[in-house]
Order: sequence, then structure tokens, then C-alpha cells
Amino acid sequence: MVDLLKDGDYAFAKALENLIARFSSRENDQFWGAIAKGAVGIIGGLFKKKKRGGSSNSGAAQAAAQARASAQAAAAKRDMEMRMQRMREEQERKRREAEERRRQEEARRREEEKKKAEAAKKKTNMMLMIGGGVVVLGIGAVVLMKSGRPPMPYGQPPMPMPR
Repeated sequence: MVDLLKDGDYAFAKALENLIARFSSRENDQFWGAIAKGAVGIIGGLFKKKKRGGSSNSGAAQAAAQARASAQAAAAKRDMEMRMQRMREEQERKRREAEERRRQEEARRREEEKKKAEAAKKKTNMMLMIGGGVVVLGIGAVVLMKSGRPPMPYGQPPMPMPR
């Protein structure tokens, strides 16, 4: 039995696993059956590994292992490059967003300054208009007051001020 496992007879290993499975289902002890199936697989795998190690194909196996290792290394390199590219793209996106926010903030600040300047100009114009209106009203009042008095005769001396 061990010799068949050692030779790597797949059909024998499968038949042994099926036999163990039937035995475990009759006894309703599937846990021990699963352990036995695993043990058969492990033992068969150990014998196969020992057999491969001593065979003349070890150079081919090493070449295949090296090819797998280099393929894995290439895949890891591609993966790392893709991650680095994603990180660069993410940094570029964040930089562009920050630049856009800065531009928007600058435009908003300029707009606020423009509105403040317009408000100040309106206030100044309003003050000038009010001041001009007061001057016009003052001049008009003086003119009206002057025109309401009778003119002084030229021959009369001015009245002395009481002391």
C-alpha cells in the first residue's frame, strides 16, 4: 500500500480516499474520515516530493521554479508600478483640486473687494449728494430770508447796539 502511494498511483490514492469516506459515513464519524483522507493526501504528497527530489528532472523542476519565481517577481513589479502610478495620479488629482480651490478662493476674495469698493463709492456719492442738498437748501434759505426784509434806507445811520 505504501509502495503504491510512493509510486504516485493517483487511482490508488483516490480509491483509498473513497474507501475511507464510505467507512466514515457508516460510522457517522465524518470528522475522523476527513482527517484520514487528509493524511492519505499528505503521505502521498510527501512520497511524491521525495521521489521528485531524487529524479533526473530536478534541473527542469528548478528551471520551472525559477520561471515561476521570475514571473511572480515580474507580477509583483507590475503591481508595485501600478500602485505607484495610482499614488502619483492621486497626488496630481489632489494638487489640481487644491489649485482649483485656491483659484476659487482668490476669485471670491476679489469679488468681495470689488463689492466693498462699490459700496464705499456709493456711500461717498450719497454723502456728496446730501452735502450738496444741504448747501443748496442753506443758500436758498439765506436768499429767502434776505428777500423777506425790507431794504434799509441808505440815509439812516445804523442803530447802536445796547450795552
